[in-house]
Amino acid sequence: MKLAIKAVLLDLDGTLLDSAPDLAAAANAMLAELGLPARDPAVIATYIGKGIPKLVERTLTGSLDAAADPVFLARALPMYERYYAEESGRRS
Repeated sequence: MKLAIKAVLLDLDGTLLDSAPDLAAAANAMLAELGLPARDPAVIATYIGKGIPKLVERTLTGSLDAAADPVFLARALPMYERYYAEESGRRS
C-alpha cells in the first residue's frame, strides 16, 4: 500500500522569514485603536513566542510575565488579528 502525500506544511516564520516587523506593526495598530502609546518594535519582538494571544497580552502589559485583564485581552485580540491580516507580508 502506497501512502499518497496530499500536502506539506513548512513553518518558515523566524527561520527563513523575519515576520517580527509585521507583528510589531499590527501590535502598534492595535495599541493605537485602544488609545495606548506605541511600543518600540524591537521590544515587541521580545514578546514573540507562545502564540498570538500571548503576544497580545505581553504587548498590552509591556511585560513578559504580567497578566492582562481578561476582558481587555478579549477585546484586544480580534483587533490584533484584523491588523495582522492587513500587515502580514508587508515587511517580512
